[in-house]
Amino acid sequence: MKAAISGLNQLPLACAGSADASQIKEQVEQASTAADAAEQQARTAIDAGDVVAAVAAVDDLARLDRFRTILPSLRAQIASIPATKAPVLGTEQAASASEPAPAIAAQPPTILRPAPQPVQPVAPAFNGQATAAREFLNDAQTALEQSRFDAAKTYIDSARRMDPNNPRIDALARVVRDRERQVLQDETTIK
Repeated sequence: MKAAISGLNQLPLACAGSADASQIKEQVEQASTAADAAEQQARTAIDAGDVVAAVAAVDDLARLDRFRTILPSLRAQIASIPATKAPVLGTEQAASASEPAPAIAAQPPTILRPAPQPVQPVAPAFNGQATAAREFLNDAQTALEQSRFDAAKTYIDSARRMDPNNPRIDALARVVRDRERQVLQDETTIK
């Protein structure tokens, strides 16, 4: 989550100031806040010895931010909660617990899970540089269709700087090169 925010902060000013970038940044920040809340719920449940609530909170945290470095530690803490640890009883419950229990079959204690808190939907993973590269490639495609080969090559170079591992870049560069060569051959052929 922090890497996504850092990536958004590193966008060029022209991209960072766009409405889309602001909206995505807001969504990432909301998801980060929700993940922080889930982490706090997990810690509270672990401290209380509530395995069910702790597992649910850690699952929520993993869904919100699967790269959160604290996840393995929280899971280990949950695994170390003793199975016999009982929830703390209030004064009224403690008084009634001291009375002899009626003779009925022993039932396992029920553990109530707290009501789920509303969580903001998580924005899909966002890679600003890949998105910018995709837009440069779309511009290159448009320039190619208009036979503006120099512009298409410039857009492809920009896309390569943004996302050098994108396989579409090399494919489009070959198409531009072949198309330019074909146009030059057609123009220089004596008819």
